Amino acid sequence: MKRALLLFLLLFGACQPTVYDSEGKPITLGRFRLRTFPKGAKVWVNDEFKVERTPATLVLPAGTYQLRLQAPGAEPLLHQITVEAGKSKELSLRIPPSPPSMLRVLSDVVAAEVRVNGYRRGDTPLIGAPTTPGWVDLTVTAGNQAKSTRFRLGVGETKTIEVFFGDVECSAELPTQAPPVLQSLPKARGLLTLGVSPKSVVSDDEGRVLGTAPLVEVPMDPGEHQLVLRSSDGRYERHVTIEIDEETPAVYRFQLTGDDEVLGWRPDAGPR
Repeated sequence: MKRALLLFLLLFGACQPTVYDSEGKPITLGRFRLRTFPKGAKVWVNDEFKVERTPATLVLPAGTYQLRLQAPGAEPLLHQITVEAGKSKELSLRIPPSPPSMLRVLSDVVAAEVRVNGYRRGDTPLIGAPTTPGWVDLTVTAGNQAKSTRFRLGVGETKTIEVFFGDVECSAELPTQAPPVLQSLPKARGLLTLGVSPKSVVSDDEGRVLGTAPLVEVPMDPGEHQLVLRSSDGRYERHVTIEIDEETPAVYRFQLTGDDEVLGWRPDAGPR
């Protein structure tokens, strides 16, 4: 009876036919894998809060839904999706970023080294250094002396920290508007650790070779990157998208399979 019903639906089905599993039971749910850049967005589905932080997977009944995606403190992005029963889809969206959080570091020692969460960010006076919101570990070093402090930086907040190495009774009152200071701030960088099986050469979408996997803490610009993974024997090739965040090491692992085999590859062809 089930076979007869399935045959009828295949021949005379409606515009959105029912999908059945291997046991003949109807499948009503579909999946949507959500990725945002920047990541860490909250997601509402038809105004109902569903996701605390992207990337995430939505499992929903078949149908059309209105998504609202929002980074902390940023403008929301609206996007419509259609979920199909029994199918998995992927969606990557660039959303409005959170307003920048800034850090000023002043000291009674000029050109003292400033490190934020372990990364060197410049020398004092450090004016207007973009910093990821959250808990911040700050270390200022002058000669053989170092002073550290830990504090929370809010989204869109600008915080001024004063570090004194000499004996002072109190700090001078800061001006409402900081005077312009000519200085060179190091470019923000992220770190990529990437493993691939089988052994593969990793290059970017412009053909520049990053090295042979595994790659360990390779400095990269923050943002979205397109990479090409090509096995050493030339048999497999896959194009992937990764995201690099400032001050947060990114770790990726990939397994190349038969789906990635290069068309026309032969064992005697060797690497391309």
